[in-house]
Amino acid sequence: MQESMGWGALLLQINAPVHALPVDVFRVLAGLVGLAYFARILYDVPDLSSEDGLIDHGLCRRVFPPTRLSLFRPGIPTPVLRGVYACACLASLALAVGFHPRIAAAGLFVIAVSAYRWNLFAVYVDDAIAHLLFFWVMLLPVGRTLTLEQWHTNGYRFDPAWTEIVLPGAPVRAFLANMALVYLVAGLYKFTSPMWRNGTALAAILRLPVARFPDVWKPRHSALLRAGNAWALVMEPLFAFMFISPVHSPLKWFLALSAAAFHVGIILTLKIPFANLAMLGAIPVAMGPEMMLMGWGIAPPPVAETGPLGWNGIVGIALVALLTSMVLWELARSRGLSKLPLWKTHMSGFFGNPICVLLWLMGIAQSYRLFDWIDSRNYHVRYEVRAWAAQGSAEPETVDPKELFPGSLRHVLLQSYIFGNVWLQLTPEQRAQVRESLLHRHAQRFARRHPGFRAVEVFAVTQRVTSDNLDLTSGQRSLLMRFDCLDGRAAVRHEARTA
Repeated sequence: MQESMGWGALLLQINAPVHALPVDVFRVLAGLVGLAYFARILYDVPDLSSEDGLIDHGLCRRVFPPTRLSLFRPGIPTPVLRGVYACACLASLALAVGFHPRIAAAGLFVIAVSAYRWNLFAVYVDDAIAHLLFFWVMLLPVGRTLTLEQWHTNGYRFDPAWTEIVLPGAPVRAFLANMALVYLVAGLYKFTSPMWRNGTALAAILRLPVARFPDVWKPRHSALLRAGNAWALVMEPLFAFMFISPVHSPLKWFLALSAAAFHVGIILTLKIPFANLAMLGAIPVAMGPEMMLMGWGIAPPPVAETGPLGWNGIVGIALVALLTSMVLWELARSRGLSKLPLWKTHMSGFFGNPICVLLWLMGIAQSYRLFDWIDSRNYHVRYEVRAWAAQGSAEPETVDPKELFPGSLRHVLLQSYIFGNVWLQLTPEQRAQVRESLLHRHAQRFARRHPGFRAVEVFAVTQRVTSDNLDLTSGQRSLLMRFDCLDGRAAVRHEARTA
């Protein structure tokens, strides 16, 4: 009887009511993030999603068969892809304005999952957090406040009645637990990195192509960057305690403001906007009691009988349990903090963690590992491109390397496979296939866009970004490839085999 009462009291606490208004603030922000996220994917369709773009989607499905669980199939017309992503933009707007928000979130989740599986070679943390974001919006009881219809009915004025609406708290608390897990895992794994521990990781990261202004940072900034490195290393795992700190406590305010500064700093310095905007969107939910207390003088609703857990609360709690179990399984298999997420270590690693397989079948792909890999993947590549005009001088002219190798983060991730600096672990044969495909497809892209050239020669200057090479003066220059252009088509004559 005592045990039953204990479990009953715990469930009562988990499902205790919460105010609806902060949850709908998160919904609005999620819709705006979704709009920007899918607008960018729509913009990148010619290079990434299109069948004649830079990614060989058939090859992607062969080297990682689980990606076949997707809306998209090889041969899908480019206009159809554009239409799907345009619909995702419209659904994001529907989510933001509160028009059937959970249905909109469900559609966004399916499209986001299909997109990251279709473009797996160019997937990064923005994709991981985006589809998780839409999954949670499906579960959360959103749409009770801040909808366009309600704004219109109220003459576009704030309705005080919104402050009185409360919701069952289980799905909301499960969401916050997931956000805490993100901070905890990402933060603690950084302690496995020698560069994070010795204070040089941040300096190296800001010199990589993932940075917005890599040429700004110089060795003279080392003291500032070491301080930032130490602050991020210490604070990131502590952000998890923001979700369990007492209401209106100084600690909670300090952690919330620090987390906001952390994510804004990343957005300003790194090309990872959407994941950090989504994490910023979770802060109003965490600070919901403070928001209601300071804005309208309304205390948190009392713990009261709210009935049994709904399906969304059960699913939310189960998801957090699965994600936590996945992390623990990874720790157990690697006998400590592993250097790579197991789902990225060949198919054997993926199937070796049944929780990863189960989550994948649900559409969820998570690892929460961010920049703990800096020691092994701190490569910098600079390109030199010379091209000979089809008509005119026999002397080559220098071409902006971005005409051949664009500089967006997805493009940089694709280029990393060319140099063996891979993110999805492949066999040597698969790596060679992916590398050859990427070189040929980049050449084809250049030939289509620049029909006025007849031949192109490409060199690459590669080097490691280390504490003694932050000024990037130790690069090794080598021939990457030569190709001919004819009638908008490219024929690769030579590609370097040593990468």
